[in-house]
Amino acid sequence: MLTSSSQLVHSRSTNCQHRQHRQHLSSICPAFSNTKAMMGVRGQVARHYLPCWGLARALCCFSSNAFIALFVLVSLSSAAVVTTSSIHTPTGGSCEPSLGSMEIRYKNCTPMVVPVLACTGRCESYARPDPNNPIVLQRDCQCCSELERVERYVRLRCPSPNDPHQVELYRFPLSFPRNCACRPCSS
Repeated sequence: MLTSSSQLVHSRSTNCQHRQHRQHLSSICPAFSNTKAMMGVRGQVARHYLPCWGLARALCCFSSNAFIALFVLVSLSSAAVVTTSSIHTPTGGSCEPSLGSMEIRYKNCTPMVVPVLACTGRCESYARPDPNNPIVLQRDCQCCSELERVERYVRLRCPSPNDPHQVELYRFPLSFPRNCACRPCSS
């Protein structure tokens, strides 16, 4: 724990003006992206270079006592724990089979456009603080994909290998989704 003789001061590495007042460090620090933290502990100064973005950027100009009080408050307060149920997760829409078309080409066969089903839609995904450990992000990514698959065959008209004037039918396999739903995305 930092005592009154210990001070945490944030400053910009080149532009911050430091003043000594009653043997402790204070700072006038604009919130810039590169900050230098100096910790005075019993007259010793340790220097650490820290990036200053987002919340850290807002904290750059805090006095050391306010920063320490905020850190202790966030660390010890149960109100700082975010529960999963308190976060609004917008629904992404629906996931369902939809009709489309596809052109099938196979060797020397006559190309054929056939109707096909595809799973289309939007599904919920999020990254949010873990209720048990708020510094860790909980992730869930859902994708619109098939629950069941059906295999069908399309008959393509192909020239006979023995007589190019003759036509043979070739059974070309296709898979279609029967049902669709939001499911975990594969990696």
